[in-house]
Amino acid sequence: MIISAIILSNTKDSSYFEMTNQCINSLLQSSKEHTFQVLLYESNAESIYTYRQPEVTTVVPQEPFNFNRFYNLGLAQCEGDYVWLLNNDLIFAPDSTDAMLEAFMLDPELLSASPWEPKTHQVHTGCERILYGYAIARYICGWAIFVKKKIFEIIGPYDEKFIFWYQDNDYAENLKLHGLKHGLVRNSVVQHLESISHKTLPRGRAHEFKQGMKQVFINKWKQHKQPKTSASLF
Repeated sequence: MIISAIILSNTKDSSYFEMTNQCINSLLQSSKEHTFQVLLYESNAESIYTYRQPEVTTVVPQEPFNFNRFYNLGLAQCEGDYVWLLNNDLIFAPDSTDAMLEAFMLDPELLSASPWEPKTHQVHTGCERILYGYAIARYICGWAIFVKKKIFEIIGPYDEKFIFWYQDNDYAENLKLHGLKHGLVRNSVVQHLESISHKTLPRGRAHEFKQGMKQVFINKWKQHKQPKTSASLF
């Protein structure tokens, strides 16, 4: 089976290239049974670095960076029925993709999931393999989401008004609106080198940009009254 992956990158120098290359290599080693199609969306048109893994196709969009827009472009090219939606500042454990697929087989209603991050997620003493919920960072981790591609037939494409921040909040509200499950898969382990990707934003614009995206989110969802569903547990 082919597993597709979309990785967003802005390769400013060799350190960013090495980080992304590490992400790709660990991803390719995260399944013993399946092959990968990796679509790398590179925001720096002047980057001199080349990813030599045969599974990787590098795309340099001829338009300004837009997180959700680039994901939508990638989804249109995905060959697999399952897709990783990824930042480039990640390190995958060797069996993390296989563990994700096992979780989706365990719960056929699961359409969306995030991996366990050792530094971020609290120690959980229960025996549950999948923890269900919608809280950002606790359950939905925007830096790594694994989906059945058919989920976008239900919720529609990513909203391209969200250029950088708050796209995962918008995604969470869409899942709740449609009564779809999202799970945190405890035995799929991915390390997040947190906030490194945020340094690609122009200096001084981060706070202004984040507040703008927050207002877009508020304006969009203030008119929606969320229905109570069996999946809306948190």
